Amino acid sequence: MLINFFRQLLSWIYFEYCYLCKKPSYNGAVCTECHNKLTQNTIAPVKIINNTPVYASGFYNEDTRKLIKALKYYNKKQLSLSIAVFMNELWQQTPHSKEHFCIIPMPLHKKRKKQRGYDHVLLMAKEFARLNNYEVDNKLITRVKDTKPQYELTKEERKENLTGAFKFNEHLYKGQNLLLMDDILTSGASMEELIKTIKIFEVDDICAIVGAESVLKK
Repeated sequence: MLINFFRQLLSWIYFEYCYLCKKPSYNGAVCTECHNKLTQNTIAPVKIINNTPVYASGFYNEDTRKLIKALKYYNKKQLSLSIAVFMNELWQQTPHSKEHFCIIPMPLHKKRKKQRGYDHVLLMAKEFARLNNYEVDNKLITRVKDTKPQYELTKEERKENLTGAFKFNEHLYKGQNLLLMDDILTSGASMEELIKTIKIFEVDDICAIVGAESVLKK
């Protein structure tokens, strides 16, 4: 009884504030109420790219946009768990959730990582992996081309921008099922190029999941 009392007391003293509503949160960086308001997508894949199903956990609307941008640009690394939990809620409803996967976060060029100081998709992938007892591998596929930001480009320019952007290090591949992960799906050009790069080596056990599907596709 006494131990439980002190645990409860500590939780009240060392609470966090919800990033979305700014109220005290005892459930991490996003409170339960705000988490439950996040709009989940349908269970069906939002895209099939080269026979690879791509799932999107939600829509890139006001709240989801705030969370992803805060993690990506404002060093709010604690939000990686909240986003991973949201993604996992949809993932557990897919027919693939019973399989074992190695997660491949969307590769970030070393120059971009140095500028930002961290890889936000890798943080998401690690939290998602803990929830599912998966592995994460950010060495199997690397980004060898420092591409321009995709949001500045048209759909056609995005494809050209990404051509040859990734390298599949086949000597590291051990036959695992691969789960590709990214934060946002807009045109799908990045995911398409990533899948194409992998498929060259006749790797077919692939799925993909993103945090949000953009409602402003180009």
